[in-house]
Amino acid sequence: MIGFPHKKWNPGFNLDFHSGIFMTPAGVPDPAVTMGLHVGVVLFATPWVGLGSSKGNSDRIRADGMPIVSRGHEVKYTILPHINVMPPPPGHINVLGTMLVLGSSSKCQFAASKVQCTDGPVAISVLRYVGINSACADPCTMPTSLVINWGTVNVGFTKGDLAAGALLFALEALKSYIEDKVFGALMGSKLTKKLLGSLMLRLFRKAGGDKVLGALAEEIVKSTLKIIYGETFGGKLGDVAKEKFFNDQSALGEWLTDPAGKGMNKAADGLAAWVDSMAEPVPQGGK
Repeated sequence: MIGFPHKKWNPGFNLDFHSGIFMTPAGVPDPAVTMGLHVGVVLFATPWVGLGSSKGNSDRIRADGMPIVSRGHEVKYTILPHINVMPPPPGHINVLGTMLVLGSSSKCQFAASKVQCTDGPVAISVLRYVGINSACADPCTMPTSLVINWGTVNVGFTKGDLAAGALLFALEALKSYIEDKVFGALMGSKLTKKLLGSLMLRLFRKAGGDKVLGALAEEIVKSTLKIIYGETFGGKLGDVAKEKFFNDQSALGEWLTDPAGKGMNKAADGLAAWVDSMAEPVPQGGK
């Protein structure tokens, strides 16, 4: 099986299911609609300017003149416009759309394990001209980010690589589901509600706000906390903290460099090796 490697200038688009507050033309929320299908455009190059987690192999490995990316390359914060297409506008508009952009992501999961680069195995489009990434969604990430690919350089991949990618999709979904529940519980805690009530919600109400603005205030705080968490454990804040305050052997420093992601990748690599070993023909004379 062959596919194109994912490259810096690949575009794509997300089709994400998100909850929200869907306003009717009358300017009031529709209580019957709490979930919608949203669309946004993905640009693989944005992590090069700090908007995501770059696995660009220092631009040293190229295909068709473009740097290729490795598994784990993730576009964040910039998947626009993240507007709902179901239910269709202008009948319904999700007023939390801006917050969805800040929490947006598209992450490479499928990779060719036998083609190792500086930042890990090269990410690939298993449908050749179309790649499948993990996308931000509610209540967990889903494989609904589609990458548009082309080129003359092909990369071979195995059944083990497909199994590894499927496992990573599942583990990423589980991880995001748990994180969403934790942050949801945090937002529902008495302390958080008190802080919101005394700070942001009061400001909104002074401006003539209501339940919609109150929910928007909560979403702003929740999204901000998620961004700080994501950038601390496996993001740029964690990398900077490890470099400045911890040595390479520090256990705490390791916790700042995506321990969950490393564990998931290790499990995926093990599964790929096992599946491929089972598929190898038995040498003549073997049992």
